Amino acid sequence: MLRFFNVYGPRGRPDMGPWKFTEAILNEREFTLYDEGRPRRDWTFINDIVSGILAAADTDMEYEIF
Repeated sequence: MLRFFNVYGPRGRPDMGPWKFTEAILNEREFTLYDEGRPRRDWTFINDIVSGILAAADTDMEYEIF
């Protein structure tokens, strides 16, 4: 089982941060930073997710936690 967090890329959801931030910057609009900007997140590009899925499907491990 694979679990994904904070994926971005083409055809991504427009309500997610990368789309909102990019649109605001390109249109010179302000955007909201919640909790005074303290929260941190990592984002993963969709192509890297697909590569990970293919690599996981190609392994002979029965059950591992990474």
